[in-house]
Amino acid sequence: MKKRLFAAAVTLILIMLSGCSKSSSKSEALSDTGFPVVVNGVEIAAPPSRIAVLSPSLAEIISDMGFGSSVVVRSEECNYPETIAVLPSAGSVVLPDMDVIISAKPDLLLTQKEQSDSVKEILDKNNIPVVVIPAAQSFNELSNLYLAVGRMFLGSNAGIIKGLTHMDSVKDKLDRINRTVLSHSGGGPQFKAVYVADLSGHVATGDSVIDHIIASAGAVNVAESLTGWKADNTTLSQPEYIFCPKSLAEKVRSIDGLKNSPAVKNNRIFEIEAEYIESQGFRMIEAAEIIAKTLYPQAFSEQTGATSENTTTTAQ
Repeated sequence: MKKRLFAAAVTLILIMLSGCSKSSSKSEALSDTGFPVVVNGVEIAAPPSRIAVLSPSLAEIISDMGFGSSVVVRSEECNYPETIAVLPSAGSVVLPDMDVIISAKPDLLLTQKEQSDSVKEILDKNNIPVVVIPAAQSFNELSNLYLAVGRMFLGSNAGIIKGLTHMDSVKDKLDRINRTVLSHSGGGPQFKAVYVADLSGHVATGDSVIDHIIASAGAVNVAESLTGWKADNTTLSQPEYIFCPKSLAEKVRSIDGLKNSPAVKNNRIFEIEAEYIESQGFRMIEAAEIIAKTLYPQAFSEQTGATSENTTTTAQ
């Protein structure tokens, strides 16, 4: 933790020093507030106090980082945390209700995917900037996501510290889970596992955030050497444990490759809330702990069973 914070401090110092080459008045303003700041190509002049969010993951991350009170309108998919879920809904991510968004008078709209040209045109006419912060494609990319959120709310200086500190917190919590299970597993992972995202056989490969969650829970991801959420039948025949979203367990058994795996043969298929494991907020840490408790129940004194309220096993 100290090394990470030291690195963050060095980064901040370099940023502040780079400002010295500009005019003194502009440098002083930047060092005081960190604004204006450019986040993913959009200049933000001052800390936003009214945000429209069209991404459940970003809504969760904003809340995790302490900025949830700035959200004033959401898409219907943004149902967590409760403080976000009770806000006015502006329809779906795909077809947002522009009248609701405009009436909320947000400082900016935050999303993870580019909006259609028609939506952009309406937002532009109403002077509502759109900041697109894409989902992280790998665990290491999470820091870019957190930095973007931190800088958007706190500016270039304090925002960098906030983003890096949040990333450190996520890493530390996952490391703590990993140390707990490894202390009961002889120092290394004992099981092979896989996360199956859908009935098309897409699985979390080594280039995904979920790969790190599986590893933190004390398992070897059988698809860790692969990319693009695709695995061949030989790989799919290897897992001893299968994790998948709710209501998919029975159907997963029939997927080519998986149906020949030890997990299917031994009825070790566990359902887990997709919103947990696919979230890039703090709930993914809960997902790691749920998986860890399934694999190593003896490592967690507070829970002796192999499942929790957010997992379901099909084992007989």
